[in-house]
Amino acid sequence: FEQLNKLNLFGAFAYERQLFQTMYQSDAAIEWYTKGSALYESLNQALVQMDYVAKHRFRYFVSDLMRQIHQVHHQQRNNRSF
Repeated sequence: FEQLNKLNLFGAFAYERQLFQTMYQSDAAIEWYTKGSALYESLNQALVQMDYVAKHRFRYFVSDLMRQIHQVHHQQRNNRSF
């Protein structure tokens, strides 16, 4: 969280920042990314603008996000029935 806080990620969204700081779990990365939060907007902006400093600070969240996407993919693939 400290790396994301350096980005002033949440700006005026103090309540959202507090929620993220106290409630974020690595297994909920998809939920945090998809709920239309400041996190979603900031990460996408960093990726589009090729902001390497911001992307570096997002690295732990992106790692959590990718790990969770990978897990969901495998669960769905294994549960597929033909």
